Amino acid sequence: MNIFKPFIEPALKFAKVAFCIALFATGFYMGGHIEEGKCAVAAAARATAENKALIERNAENEAEREKNRESNRLIQKAHDFELGRVRASIVSAPRLRVGPAICGQPSGTPEARSAGSSDAADPGGRLVREDIGRDLDALKLQVEEAFAAGRACQAFIFAENMTQ
Repeated sequence: MNIFKPFIEPALKFAKVAFCIALFATGFYMGGHIEEGKCAVAAAARATAENKALIERNAENEAEREKNRESNRLIQKAHDFELGRVRASIVSAPRLRVGPAICGQPSGTPEARSAGSSDAADPGGRLVREDIGRDLDALKLQVEEAFAAGRACQAFIFAENMTQ
């Protein structure tokens, strides 16, 4: 018999147990890294999908902004055109006259007409003072600008399909 046999068998059992523990620890360690890798891959895939969705949303937002810019440009162009017509009509309009009902004089009296006019050129009544005429024209322009702004708002509402 071998004198080391009593020592060898427990050492072999200990080595077997240590080897099993080492295998378990290695599996646990490698499994953790594999799981971390899977989580990292899943996180990278999720981040990639989020970035792709963000890029698509930014592209959609830019297209929407461009559409709104074009819509606003057309509405502003129509607004400016309308105000141009109003300004032209105010400028080309004859001076305002006060009628005989306001003056209290019949239209045929000589005081109602200027000295060098005839009945065909001066239909009765008298001209309003220039400063009052300018103020009235400015008021007409302000009113028409407000109306044009309202119509531009309506055009925007219809262009954006905001009606029910």
